[in-house]
Amino acid sequence: MAMQFIDFKAGDRDYSAVAMDAFTIALMWPKIIKKFGKGIGQQTDIAEIISSLDEQALKDIIFPMLQKSAVTCTSEGKKLSSQNDFNVLFNHENLFEFYQVVWEVVKINFAPLLNGLLAQFGLSLSDL
Repeated sequence: MAMQFIDFKAGDRDYSAVAMDAFTIALMWPKIIKKFGKGIGQQTDIAEIISSLDEQALKDIIFPMLQKSAVTCTSEGKKLSSQNDFNVLFNHENLFEFYQVVWEVVKINFAPLLNGLLAQFGLSLSDL
């Protein structure tokens, strides 16, 4: 099956990414739940989620996900697969754009799974 690129916008730039294969998603899911899933089905303080985005989460979860999803800033013609790429694309003024990219890639890869789980609590991703 050929990779299908999904285009999205974050900040003022255009990006593309592909969905990871099912096995990679299944391997990554427990890491995500262990790190960020404490509040599933409960009220979760957004500060708690943001504080979970530490150096280890970036190295072990976020960047591998971006690499495996072949995230590319199509506006700049630059892949987002290393610390150097990160520093070329982002700075203190547009750092929020990076987290927008991460959220879009999470949705591309995990939306069906997340919607299935959230449905167990009468919610959907559109409620977040």
